[in-house]
Formats: sequence, structure tokens, C-alpha cells
Amino acid sequence: MNNSVVGLDIAKNIFHMYSIGIDNQIIKKKLKRSDLLAFFANYPTSLIGIEACGGAHHWARELIKLGHEVVLLNARYVKSFVVGNKNDFNDAQAIFDAVIRPNKRVVRSRRWSNRIFNLSTRFGKVWWINGQLWLIKSEAC
Repeated sequence: MNNSVVGLDIAKNIFHMYSIGIDNQIIKKKLKRSDLLAFFANYPTSLIGIEACGGAHHWARELIKLGHEVVLLNARYVKSFVVGNKNDFNDAQAIFDAVIRPNKRVVRSRRWSNRIFNLSTRFGKVWWINGQLWLIKSEAC
């Protein structure tokens, strides 16, 4: 294995990274929310696996801006790779193991334009006024 694949378990404040180095040495790192983007800005371009959840789409967009390739994985698919008790480093290792498999269940990353379109079809009218998003329920929806 090489250093170009990373499993990243995200949470509110602390993120856990798991990878395998060039010399087959396991790399485990605990990163704070404020340090995550600075760390990956200096990290070599790699394939990063993240378990899909609400915040994962935001982090996927940010990591793609830094030049990394990001794969969002279905949580049910990742769960089968967890070895031992459930903790954050074991989750990051399970994400890493799921990313390197050839047939993985990938979730599409959502963009802001898709989210606004989904809101407009659900609520009727979406307006952007003074930097705020306004949703108006329509009778036709």
C-alpha cells in the first residue's frame, strides 16, 4: 500500500485519519476541525474516503478544492469493515479498507445548486434576499 489513500472519520470537533505509509507503517492522526484543511493543504494529493453524512458533503467540497479526490461511502457499506470495538480510529480504518475495495458503494457529493433545486421542488419558491435563503411554501407542491 502507499500513502495515497486516506480513511477520514469526521465528527464535530475531532477528525481521525488512517492511512498506510510507503514503508507499510500505519499512520493514525487526530486532527482538530480548525487544523484539518491546513493539514490536507500540505498533504500529497490522495484519495480520501469519508463516510457519508450531512457534514461530509461540505468537507468533500473543501478537500476537492485542495486537489484531493474524495469518495463518500455509504454508512451501511463501511459498517461491515469495522474490526473490534467501535471507536473513531477503528471507524477510520474501516473507511480506509472500504475505499481500497474495487466494488464500493459510493454516494454522490451534493453541490449547493443541487440543494437549492431540491428545496425549490419541495417548498415551492426559494428566494435569496440580503444573503439569506427564504423558503415559501406553495399550495401546488
